[in-house]
Amino acid sequence: NGAMQVAQRGTSATNIGTTGTFVVDRFLVSNVTGTAVQTATQENDAPAGFYNSLKVTCTTADTDYSTNNQSKIEYRIEGTDIQRLNFGTANAKTLGVSFYVKSNKTGNSAIALVNSANDRSFVHQFTIASANTWQRVSFTVAGDTSGTWLVDTNIGMRLRWGTFGTDFQTSTLDAWQAGQKMTTSNSPINFNAAINDFLQITGVQLEVGSVATDFEHRSFSQELASCQRYFEKSFAYGTAPAQNVSDQTGFYIMNAEGSDLRSSNIFYQVTKRATPTMTFFNPFAANANARIPFSSTDLAGISINTNGDSHFAFQSTDGTPTPTMCHLHWTSDAEL
Repeated sequence: NGAMQVAQRGTSATNIGTTGTFVVDRFLVSNVTGTAVQTATQENDAPAGFYNSLKVTCTTADTDYSTNNQSKIEYRIEGTDIQRLNFGTANAKTLGVSFYVKSNKTGNSAIALVNSANDRSFVHQFTIASANTWQRVSFTVAGDTSGTWLVDTNIGMRLRWGTFGTDFQTSTLDAWQAGQKMTTSNSPINFNAAINDFLQITGVQLEVGSVATDFEHRSFSQELASCQRYFEKSFAYGTAPAQNVSDQTGFYIMNAEGSDLRSSNIFYQVTKRATPTMTFFNPFAANANARIPFSSTDLAGISINTNGDSHFAFQSTDGTPTPTMCHLHWTSDAEL
């Protein structure tokens, strides 16, 4: 989703504090510590050849990024996707990294590549030369022959942009180093110094090779399917998940089993990275229950009965179970 095309959860999120959130799929926006608050949006504003971008805008300023404060955009690459890089061995491969950036601020900033344990870092400094202007950043990364790099379905590598406290600053640039370093120590930009300061990115690409090539555009359907490995929903694509939203509500058959009503298996469009976290929504009320069709009766106590990477089933402890149908919405979250 490097071109920020897919946004399954909705196109904006407000009041982003210490709890991170996703607006465009796979890109986490978070203020881990400190007092900054931000809004994140999928924008129809991008450099030539692109249409969408991710914009993070300050709504509550934080002028103190001493010690360990951090406000970031983070992309987490699954370990299975970095197996071929051979990081942590003598055969580690060189990478090309590129992206577009825009801000109302000018000066020095950085992008960091960090392993899952946050103890190996590569920091590349770039300079935003002109305010409110898209510019492309590209560089190469020599493969890391040290450290531990997971190659399973957990986090293999992180990419990070943003504002980071002094604990995370470094003067060692374009080289692997020990520790969690995420920005330059050379007067880095504070993207939350004042309300309406912003950081905006798109065209993010990481590839094997010693050259950062032009962005490889893929179809929307390809990007959506790739994102659904980590998040899927029953709602229409353009509908943000929420209670009391009836658009494209599904019908589910529930059968009596003992004192419960249980659904049959519901199969995902795409196999998940791992067993996901399920959230249920009542399409016709502000609660997490299911609604019996053509009535105002809710089935109480909706919960998971079966859950796996390919399918799930739900149940209701309804007291007097009788085979029935119900309306329900759901989300399935297997994000890293």
